[in-house]
Amino acid sequence: INQLEDLTVEKINMIQKSFQLAKEETRKEIINDIPNILKETASTITRKRDFQRIHIELNDEMNTRIEKYLHEKCMPKFLSRMQDWLALSETELKDGKKYLDEIAVGFNSLIGQERLQLDCDFKVLEDWERDIERLTSKVNYEPVNILLRYTPRQVLLKSAGKVLGKFIQSKEMLVNGFKQLIETGNYQQLVEDIADRFFNPFYLLEQG
Repeated sequence: INQLEDLTVEKINMIQKSFQLAKEETRKEIINDIPNILKETASTITRKRDFQRIHIELNDEMNTRIEKYLHEKCMPKFLSRMQDWLALSETELKDGKKYLDEIAVGFNSLIGQERLQLDCDFKVLEDWERDIERLTSKVNYEPVNILLRYTPRQVLLKSAGKVLGKFIQSKEMLVNGFKQLIETGNYQQLVEDIADRFFNPFYLLEQG
């Protein structure tokens, strides 16, 4: 019984830690990559933009870029890590079964009968594989408020855009102002929230 309990703890720890590692690696990538993706939208700001609506348009464009990144780059990487985790979990559980089989053989040889049968149920692997396939098939992304927040600087720029956006001589000032706003923005809390949302669907799998 003590050997079985030690084996259980060992396998649980290995499976949990490898899952957490896959999750943490993906989370780090999200937090590192998305601010750069958002800052790149500054290159789209030119005099041709409608400065009366630019904050709304840029907010939509930023959300589109985030969703594309999560769907095309982030999720495929995470799926690959989840498949590696599933393979590792299967190896760990089957290694545990081999150990139990050796215990059974030892006991049965002492008893002189096939009395001890330590059967294992690997249905959990099928459940995990099905859940991973379902959860990674798409990204349920909900747009976030990036440039519609009301910091003093944003209020000033949006107001200037509405008032001065019609005047050609003022557009260079607005272009520089919005570019600087985006390139120097602090997106830390925003990307933390996006990362949390990304992993929310996997909560039940993680708990299991």
